[in-house]
Amino acid sequence: MEYRFSMTPRLLVLAVLGLMTLFILLFLMGMQVGQRLDKSPQPPKAESVGASAVKPASTSIPSANSLSLPISKTAAAPVPVAAPAQVPAKP
Repeated sequence: MEYRFSMTPRLLVLAVLGLMTLFILLFLMGMQVGQRLDKSPQPPKAESVGASAVKPASTSIPSANSLSLPISKTAAAPVPVAAPAQVPAKP
């Protein structure tokens, strides 16, 4: 029994196109996997104290400009106050 394997120009073009399609699909799949891995939860970027003090915490709080209040350029940011420590009751 004899097998003949001949690569005609038509089969060669089909093989090259198939390989190119396979490589393109593998590349695009790698891009999608990389984008999904990059969207892992990251800690928020630290802002300067002045920038966070000027920004309102939510949209429901009016800004100083809408209230027509004067804004001092030398105003210091509010300092957080620690809560008092709870003392356990003695039996």
